[in-house]
Amino acid sequence: MQQRTVARLIRANGIGLASGEPVSVILRPAAVDSGILFRRVDLKPAVQVAARLENLRETADGGVFGREGAQVRGGTPLLAALAGLGIDNIQLDVTAPELPLVAGGAGAFAWLVQRAGVREQGAPRRFLRIRRRVRVTDGRRFAQLEPFDGFRVDLAPEDGGQGQSMDFSSVPFLSGEQGAFRDAPVPPAATRGVPGGDAPGRELLLKQRMLVVLGDLSLLGRSLIGRFQGRAAGGSLTRRLVREVLADPNAWEEITFAAPTPSL
Repeated sequence: MQQRTVARLIRANGIGLASGEPVSVILRPAAVDSGILFRRVDLKPAVQVAARLENLRETADGGVFGREGAQVRGGTPLLAALAGLGIDNIQLDVTAPELPLVAGGAGAFAWLVQRAGVREQGAPRRFLRIRRRVRVTDGRRFAQLEPFDGFRVDLAPEDGGQGQSMDFSSVPFLSGEQGAFRDAPVPPAATRGVPGGDAPGRELLLKQRMLVVLGDLSLLGRSLIGRFQGRAAGGSLTRRLVREVLADPNAWEEITFAAPTPSL
């Protein structure tokens, strides 16, 4: 399996959730092993902020990436889309301290990536394989990663009701059940407990939180091989789990898969 980037640049325009001002983001191809790079092009000179754990600052309304005084917030839907489509390297030129609020959330960003096209690169993709269970808790809430042959997410609401499960190693991001993600924006409430209500509403909120989890797990810096389980998880709790995993070298290993040798 090779690393992947977008084949060509593409632009998205929208309104910043915090500022209410117009914001643009341009998705550009990036070199092998670049990772996900935000670039504040409204600053002179422009400042590059990698979407990495060391650049993440926790705030009351979610995580903010920052470096050298430059910040970028509102990246969860985009990070979820990139993780779901297996994009390893990309440069994101943004014209404000926040990404645009795009109708359709992660699904809209995934559509943009598909419009730009996906190009395989000349280096193997790096995977982080979970070797033993790591768990963090906050009252009744919990988040954990454990060994699994693939990538699976199991989420339950805080009241212990029926949850949602999805095996991302067997179902493409934008087909089958996951097609519902195209209409599931990621509001701040998706990082908190799922309130009571009818079954369809609860199911939608759990799918919204699943997108939050996908975006947060991308902070591992590699494609994940393991099973995520959580109750009312997402946001700061999942990011805390990511920190715990990376801090324990016995909990994970990095692997690659060699390309098959063509038969004669």
